[in-house]
Amino acid sequence: MSKVQTVQEVPGLTAPPHQGDGSGGEPTPMPSPGVDGAVDPVSEVDKKRHGVYYTPSDAARILCAWAIRTADDRVLEPSFGACGFLVAAREQLDAVGAANPRDRLYGCDIDPEAFSGFLEPKLGLSAGGGRFFHRDFLRVALDEFEGGPFDVVVGNPPYVSYHNTDPDQREASERALSRSGFQTGPKSSLWASFLLYSTAFLKEGGRMAWLLPSSFLYAEYAAHVRDRIAERFDRSLVVQLGQRLFLSEGTEESTAVLLAEGFRPLPSNEDRRGTTTGEHSILIDFAETLSELEASIEAWEEGESVAQPFVGRAATAYIKGDVEDAIERAAGAGLAVTLGDLADVRIGIVTGANPFFVIDQERADECGLSDEVLRPILAKFAMVPGAELTYDDLTDARDAGARLLLVDTAHPELEVRGSPLRDYLASFPRARRHANRTFTKRDLWHRPDDGRPPDAFFPYMYQHGPRIILNAVPTTSTNTIHRVYFKELEEDSAPEALEARASLSDRGWMRACAVSILSTFSQLSGEIQGRAYGAGVLKHEPSEARRIRLILPPSLSEDGVDAAFHAVDAALRDGEPELARRMADGFVLATMPTSVRDQTVSVLAAALDEARRRRHPLKRASTA
Repeated sequence: MSKVQTVQEVPGLTAPPHQGDGSGGEPTPMPSPGVDGAVDPVSEVDKKRHGVYYTPSDAARILCAWAIRTADDRVLEPSFGACGFLVAAREQLDAVGAANPRDRLYGCDIDPEAFSGFLEPKLGLSAGGGRFFHRDFLRVALDEFEGGPFDVVVGNPPYVSYHNTDPDQREASERALSRSGFQTGPKSSLWASFLLYSTAFLKEGGRMAWLLPSSFLYAEYAAHVRDRIAERFDRSLVVQLGQRLFLSEGTEESTAVLLAEGFRPLPSNEDRRGTTTGEHSILIDFAETLSELEASIEAWEEGESVAQPFVGRAATAYIKGDVEDAIERAAGAGLAVTLGDLADVRIGIVTGANPFFVIDQERADECGLSDEVLRPILAKFAMVPGAELTYDDLTDARDAGARLLLVDTAHPELEVRGSPLRDYLASFPRARRHANRTFTKRDLWHRPDDGRPPDAFFPYMYQHGPRIILNAVPTTSTNTIHRVYFKELEEDSAPEALEARASLSDRGWMRACAVSILSTFSQLSGEIQGRAYGAGVLKHEPSEARRIRLILPPSLSEDGVDAAFHAVDAALRDGEPELARRMADGFVLATMPTSVRDQTVSVLAAALDEARRRRHPLKRASTA
């Protein structure tokens, strides 16, 4: 099934894993196999709902040209779909002199159309004969294929998230990996199972080439997959693609190409679940277009690659020597700390049904809900144009029709029979209430607020860089926005930190942090720690936000901090984030000589621009 099943992983189409909001519809699982592992036909509607999109021919050609080396190579495509990879493999086998290229192709797919609509018309092949199976690849064993292990595995696995796989799929995945001695991380997507299981079908010395979702670069569970690849192959390269390959199919899912060669099977008595030694690390590169991808592969083959070792985060691809030096110079200009050193970052409140509990003024008027039973809540980060959330910001958003009114069921009106508040709660369907898992976790199903307004807010997903928004109202936020609680510094904290903290009021200290995070140094740190999704959105889980580095100047005064804060706040409100960043640079690097500061910021800014360029999609599908 050479296709991308991406709808469930595109930001904005499903609740992020930690949110558990429960307000959306139930996930739509992929079709379940029958007794023989086959499934009913997948309709066009089903394909769109499941995000089924076919691999562009140019991408398949490039991967097959690298993977297939000799006329004797046998090639497996575990989910061949529209046969993009199989056609490219046939052409490459023909190019290297295979007498009968079609006889060296093998594959699986659950979709009948993959056979009747593509395999037979394009290649003149059909199911059966130990070569092509109308079944889920995860339910097929190696000994069912004629001829034994393969020289090459190529493909584009299903991009179905853990939350959108049905129990049968999960069971098939677990059994397949157990048979082959592998395991994936918790709640891993289906592509990870396909990738690991496919290695059990390779000959010693074999190659594989995959077109993968960007979660291979960023997801926590993907680190385990990468470790297994590094452990089992002599060398491997992952190339992050700037060009979005599936725009014509209606998705901006970003992709990465994985190439691995020199497969090394483990002895049967050796545990495949160990950790990699790091001896065979994966390299990571970036290619804006498919043409650049070809050039990257060629350079890698010729030993001239500029790819960097993939250590921890995908951002290592653009953190080179001069950038590392600039980071260290900047960090040495003041007190370098992580946000987690100074504050705790937690998710916002989980209502379980945002459209019901967080409403706009029009809905409140329709239901007769007065201001006394409504409280403002930060529901969208766009409601805050500056560095501080104010009453005026909330008033402007309310007047603009934003949903930011939290229904407050702690109000005494709830006890009055026939009151608008009581009637409103009664309008929530009883069946939905009992089925909502979030509601069952609360003492009162209708009271989501935990009564802990934060000191500040931090965006969960956004197009630009990280920000700390001080909470001047105060209010709380929904789980689309993180909450920040500043800590009291411990007595054993760095003396510089204690001295800086002692020189400022609580408000001044928080303002200094809000300015610092806007600096080029911290913006780049945010790119390093975050994960890119969909149309270039940057996402930070609380743990990732805590790892973002800040610089606090060695000498702080209340007046100086206030002046810097008001300046960046005004710049942000005027729509000038780059001006705010330059102001923040001047604030955190104030002790640096001007020439050194300018040079340092220039290097950091170039790396930041590169990071953001890679994150945002190239909206064309050409190979140029």
